[in-house]
Amino acid sequence: DIELIDSVGGYAAYRHLWAPKWRSSLVLSASSADNPDSLADTVAASYQSMHVNLVYAPVAALTFGIEYIHATKEIEKPVNGDDSGDLDRLQFSAKYIF
Repeated sequence: DIELIDSVGGYAAYRHLWAPKWRSSLVLSASSADNPDSLADTVAASYQSMHVNLVYAPVAALTFGIEYIHATKEIEKPVNGDDSGDLDRLQFSAKYIF
């Protein structure tokens, strides 16, 4: 017998063109699971994240970007008080197509 885990998740994304060389994206996502008692208490019960970026393409083959990410995770049964976590990240990118 295989016990399936009920879960639901999804995301929404929006891309905005500010000018011919500038664009941004906003992405929201979430996932949640109804975990059975047979799994470890530290198994994740839900995740949520938000990504927002700004991209500049001065020429067709060259792109620079900056992105901010905020995410959270909640575990099924906290062991040490509140074992849930948050993540904040700022990342930069450069891409050259040859």
